[in-house]
Amino acid sequence: MTRRKERPAPPSWFDDGKYQSAATMGADDWLLNLCIRCRLHHEPDSTLEATLHELGSVLRRTDMFPDHSIGPTGTARWEALVRGGPAALSMVEFLDELAPWHSGSEFGIDRARKHGTVKSGVRAVGVSELFFVEGRLPDDVRAYGVANRPPTSNIHHDAPSAYMGTLNDALAAGEGSQRLGRFVVVDLALPDDVLHADLQSFLAGERERLRQIGGEQPYREAAESRRKPSRKTFKALAAMCLLQYLDLSRWNRRENVGLSDRAVQEMAGAAPEDRGAELRDYAATFMHPHHLIAWFARAERSVKVEARR
Repeated sequence: MTRRKERPAPPSWFDDGKYQSAATMGADDWLLNLCIRCRLHHEPDSTLEATLHELGSVLRRTDMFPDHSIGPTGTARWEALVRGGPAALSMVEFLDELAPWHSGSEFGIDRARKHGTVKSGVRAVGVSELFFVEGRLPDDVRAYGVANRPPTSNIHHDAPSAYMGTLNDALAAGEGSQRLGRFVVVDLALPDDVLHADLQSFLAGERERLRQIGGEQPYREAAESRRKPSRKTFKALAAMCLLQYLDLSRWNRRENVGLSDRAVQEMAGAAPEDRGAELRDYAATFMHPHHLIAWFARAERSVKVEARR
């Protein structure tokens, strides 16, 4: 007679009681907790794991301070720069868009900790950004621009082709890849409804250009998502033991425990027949950085729109 293999016990750090406060969390704290899990899902880090268990399985923004960082290299060093005002914060976010300085920024952890929100998709360009971008242009374009500064009416006959195009395309040529950010000029003299229509037309054109490039574009599904979170969603996430499931799934994978998804759900406290498919769907959504940010951005913006009505 074959003896049934005993199911492994939960890890020593796992205490379901420490997750119960998730039922009272708002969107800002959910964003922080999920950004951290998303980062750990893609970039395993034993130090960050240990810090998460030390601070508590459910983190609150009000408990996080600059000198008690949750990032692998710390975020305290950015605080002084951010205190410089909106322009300094803009520069930090801009640099993160180009080449994240550390994983806390890349997965939205820093902003979630400081502000509890997803950054706006529209913002003013800082002066420091302008000069930073100039240095990223192709060498021939930058050299031509410097040599012909200020521009006159008799130039351009021998200008590099990229010089006569858009800033977005010139940057792509210099870096060998398209950036998701776009530099545009908005004419505030036009009515809002006209600008909205113009922006929709511009977005459609740019998204089509990206589609034509082909290749892997992991942000595409998130950008086109139409999922609309409800006000009851966050309590539902707590009820289906999402954080427990994410933490135990990571442990199961990291330690090669060999548990099935159903077994992990049961260990997390979520019965497999009780919203199991929905639990896994949310887990997959939130462990994709673009989907995570898009989901919370839609939740934030919809609340603001409803408040104005």
